[in-house]
Amino acid sequence: MRKCEKPFLTAVVDRIEDGRHVVLSVVGIGQIVLPARKFPFAVREGQWIDFWAAPNPKTEQRIRSEVRRLQAKLVRRGQSKK
Repeated sequence: MRKCEKPFLTAVVDRIEDGRHVVLSVVGIGQIVLPARKFPFAVREGQWIDFWAAPNPKTEQRIRSEVRRLQAKLVRRGQSKK
């Protein structure tokens, strides 16, 4: 699957707090805070950033499998208490 052709979010780096948290002002949404270590590049105040999205079926399948496993475990636990 491919990512969308246009960015789905555009934001400006409002500030960097403690050198660890990036405060973004997202156009039309508001502010969000992300860990600076999550960015694959150095960020600086005033920098404009575009965000793209793409489905991630591999991670989705892994998480769904884990949820099913945990749900089954809870069902078994509930049955053993009866």
